This record gives sequence, structure tokens and C-alpha cells, in this order.
Amino acid sequence: MQAAETMIALLDCLGIETCTVKAISGGGPTGVALAANYPERVRRLALIAAITKPEDRVQEEAYQRQKAFYGPLHGMFWKMLDLISRLWPKAMARQTMVIFSTHDPEDVLRQLTAEDIEAICNFYQGSSSRRGALNDLTHTVGKELLQRVKLPALVIHSREDKSVPFTHAEWSLANIPHAELCESGVTGHFYWVGPDCQRVSQQLTTFLSSAR
Repeated sequence: MQAAETMIALLDCLGIETCTVKAISGGGPTGVALAANYPERVRRLALIAAITKPEDRVQEEAYQRQKAFYGPLHGMFWKMLDLISRLWPKAMARQTMVIFSTHDPEDVLRQLTAEDIEAICNFYQGSSSRRGALNDLTHTVGKELLQRVKLPALVIHSREDKSVPFTHAEWSLANIPHAELCESGVTGHFYWVGPDCQRVSQQLTTFLSSAR
């Protein structure tokens, strides 16, 4: 995969011999390609809410919503989300859970701290990921490539992820020989906020720091 080759070239330019890889969401295929094709350069692979079965992705409802969201009117949508996040942060957090989690949004909102809500709103107040997201939609990875990942892998995924279904995690666990699962919780695709965030972050830190 060209994206993986480009990252290896960047590591070469920076003089970095080995690294650990966190492949998040649409970055899943690139992370898998790095670990499978360059095992001497990658010590650990973390697949976080990651797409690993892209050949089935086009059949998923979330895929169609994502393509529409990143369409020609995306710039206008993003500015509106930025404004809403500043004026009505709780409403923005609730709507985010509607989009990214299958859990009851009111229940999730009750479990979010003020810091969680601020973090969600900050997501909409930065630059849009449109170019990267559209590029990621073109990436693919087959079963054989996952099976070539021989290094330790940690799969972090929520069963309530509405954006990337848990079936991607199951596919990773079934095909990557040395993969283990860390389940995130009610916030679905937004694994980095909510009541399970600290536990998940600790397991991820422990996993990555054990690399030699």
C-alpha cells in the first residue's frame, strides 16, 4: 500500500528504525499494511475502532453516511458544527453520540463529564479531516494481509460503535495470530471520552510500553 510505503520513507528520513503503530478508524488498512509488510520496523500494532474489512464497508450504512458527509457541502456543514459546539455544547455531545454510538444517547450524556463534553466539542472546532477521510475510503486490505501480521496486536473496539461495526474487530481477532481485545464502552466510536476512557487508555499504554 502506497500510504504505508510513504510512512516508511518518512521514518527513514527521520532516522527512526522502529516504531509502534496506532491505527485509528479509517487508518486501519494502513496500520495493517505497515505491520504485515515491514515487521522489522513495527514493534506493536494497536487497531483502535479500526476498519479492517473494507471490502464489506460499502454495504454498511455508516459508509454511505460518511461519503455524504464528506461531499461537496462538507465545508459548510463543518462550520455549522463548529458553531453549534460553541453555543450548545451538551446538544453537540448528545448528537455526536447519536451518530457514533448505538447506546441510548441520554444515558451516555448522563455519564459524560464536563471535560468529556469539552473534548467532543473541541473535535469540531479544529480542522476538518475531509481530505484524509476521503483518501482512507480508497484503502483496502485483504484477509491474507491480516494473517501476515505476526507481531503483538491490540484491538480496541466498542460493541456499540455505530461508525465502524464491531464485526471489524471480530475479523481482526480471527485473522491476526497474536491479537487481543480491549473493549471500549458506551461512547462507541469516540473511545477517547466517557467512563471507559481511563481504563482503555491504561491498557493501551501498558501494551505499547511493553514493546522492545
